[in-house]
Amino acid sequence: MLESLDPKLIDVTIAYTNQSNFWQFLGGSVGKIKIEATQFSMRSVVDGGIGRWLEERWTCKDALLDDIARGRSLAN
Repeated sequence: MLESLDPKLIDVTIAYTNQSNFWQFLGGSVGKIKIEATQFSMRSVVDGGIGRWLEERWTCKDALLDDIARGRSLAN
């Protein structure tokens, strides 16, 4: 039954473009935030192996966050 529903997994990456301390963050003074969300079929995640999928996602996230830090990624 669940297979017919084709459940989705949503991977979210949040990047804070300036460095705020803990108290600034709690007070809402975090500056600009960039968010990227990517949807995956649970079937593709499970079929390819969860460990492998996680490793690939972390590699992609590292590259994305590096690009954001250099001002080269995500439309403003």
